[in-house]
Amino acid sequence: MQDKVNKPLYIVMPCYFDIQNYLEIRSVLCSTISERSLRFVLIDDSSGRDDEVKTIDFDDTIIFTPGFNLGHQRAIVYGLRRLLQVVKDDVDIVTMDSDGEDSPEDVIRLLEKNNENKVILAKRRKRSENFTFIAGYSLFKIIFKLATGITINSGNFAYYSSSFIKRIINYPYFDQCYSSTFLALNINREFVECDRGVRFSGRSKMNMSRLIHHGFSMLMPFSDRIATRSLVLFGASLLLSVLMAVVIIYIKYMTDLAIPGWASQMLMFSVVISFISISNTFVMFNLFSQFKANSLRFID
Repeated sequence: MQDKVNKPLYIVMPCYFDIQNYLEIRSVLCSTISERSLRFVLIDDSSGRDDEVKTIDFDDTIIFTPGFNLGHQRAIVYGLRRLLQVVKDDVDIVTMDSDGEDSPEDVIRLLEKNNENKVILAKRRKRSENFTFIAGYSLFKIIFKLATGITINSGNFAYYSSSFIKRIINYPYFDQCYSSTFLALNINREFVECDRGVRFSGRSKMNMSRLIHHGFSMLMPFSDRIATRSLVLFGASLLLSVLMAVVIIYIKYMTDLAIPGWASQMLMFSVVISFISISNTFVMFNLFSQFKANSLRFID
């Protein structure tokens, strides 16, 4: 435990016109984790347009400003890659949102875990959003489970060592989605149950369009799993279509049974489904093979 206390702790947070909430989180963290040497990494995702960022003048704060708006997922990755260029391999890192929905008090609960060669993730127990959001999110979780076989229940709130994240942060999955990449990669993970908090002040900048885009981004790191499941599904569809066509042709030409009027339509439908299944199978197989061929290039 003493070794952990002696390690610097970097808190990495993306911020998009949300400085007041960031300042409150910083204040709470400084008072509740007084035994650690805290360093704050603020990613100004306004690309320099937020004038309030210019008023921040703390010795313990590093500000990275990307050239354009990245979104909170890619902004975290941008900040981590910049940070890892200047820090040693023996520091701890926490990533979290800057609006208060990742509770500062829960940082302590993450820090209690041993983060040696693994990532500690906050597992959401309950959320405080409105009914519409919760219903939509529940539907997305079902779709996500069907497409990937994984239950999504974590976000940006994570804790690990710099030596751990340095080995994987350049993997292309992270360019697609930071949070779900930790679930897609075959790495050591541990979960800590945390309730989703509420914003300290102001309103979220996320709208329906951005939420949908974020949902698609979360699926991207699972492209290999989705491709595999699609291959099985399309293969089964192809086999079923062929069997249907064989049965219809057999009944029509090899037996005296009357052919229903819909038999010809069913045969044409089977042929169309077969061609669609064949083409989709080749497309998904090609995407899957290209991904697997290129994936090793990014492993340290």
